[in-house]
Amino acid sequence: MPAFPLAEEVWPDAFFETPGWIKDVRAVQPMAMLSSHEVLLANPSGRHPVLVSYDRWTGRHRVLARIPDGPAGHWIAKAASGAGHVAWMARVGGDGSPPRIQIWAMPASGGPRRLLAEFSGKGYSTSALGGFEIADGHVVWWTHSFETVYRVPLSGGSVEPIPGEGHDYMSSWPWAHDGRGSLLNLATGEQRNVADMDGLSRRCGPEWCVSELDPRVYELTNVVMQRVDGSGRTLIPGTHMAEALLHDRFGFFDPPFVRGGGSLVISMSRSVGTLGSATVLYDRCTGRSALIDLSRKRPTTVDMPDYIRLGGSAPGGPLLFWRASGNRYMVMDVSRVPVGRCSP
Repeated sequence: MPAFPLAEEVWPDAFFETPGWIKDVRAVQPMAMLSSHEVLLANPSGRHPVLVSYDRWTGRHRVLARIPDGPAGHWIAKAASGAGHVAWMARVGGDGSPPRIQIWAMPASGGPRRLLAEFSGKGYSTSALGGFEIADGHVVWWTHSFETVYRVPLSGGSVEPIPGEGHDYMSSWPWAHDGRGSLLNLATGEQRNVADMDGLSRRCGPEWCVSELDPRVYELTNVVMQRVDGSGRTLIPGTHMAEALLHDRFGFFDPPFVRGGGSLVISMSRSVGTLGSATVLYDRCTGRSALIDLSRKRPTTVDMPDYIRLGGSAPGGPLLFWRASGNRYMVMDVSRVPVGRCSP
């Protein structure tokens, strides 16, 4: 494998730590960025979680909301920030009734929380949640096995399904694509043709596509990136991309390997919402690749390397986080990676 530099050495300003335990709140983990220095923390697996704003500059926190005690549990599946609000999806149950899904929102600065929608039944799941965003005055979400996008106004109301019309993969709202030659804007109906490209699979955003190339014997695996119109073709050492380029800029790829010849083939273990225990982060704006590898910095208090997990959507992009030593989390805020001179 190429000798990638470590991401925290390439972009040191993008990394910081948050507590994993707050005395008056109990266990917490990062959920989403609220601002350049404030992080939303919560205990997503608690029966009655507390949502906290943590200031990484001062180390202080303030409680945004406490879910009141009741007979039913309240498990947060995903949270997002944007448009001056915080929103979250929760699975509610445990009181003998069938589980229900709830969408909540509240001002990001604190204030009354509002139940936007509640539903249950086939087609609604938190375990396979693919995307959850605040956009265009709505909370928008979809599953990994994308068939339909759902949204509900931030002011509350009915859940609206938005069919993808054969476009079965979402990069980010409102762009869906069919994995082959078509992009569709679900908000406006605009459709774009995607140029042919090599590869085993394809993930496209509004301007850029990435595809994993079929590995050749005795050659390093690569991912190919190009604009939707076919220009700007670039090969990047790596394999298997979990998503399209984030904001048409950042790619998260499994580390590359050489197939055959007695070389080690790296198979990354991952679950929904994670990037495995190592990922290559590629920045299209600078052409730089760097490695996040948790096995190199395994905390002595953790028996097995943690997964790199994706936090919730925010205007600057989702944060990445994983367990650090001392009951803390390491966080990477990709919005703090310098842009430099970057063409669309």
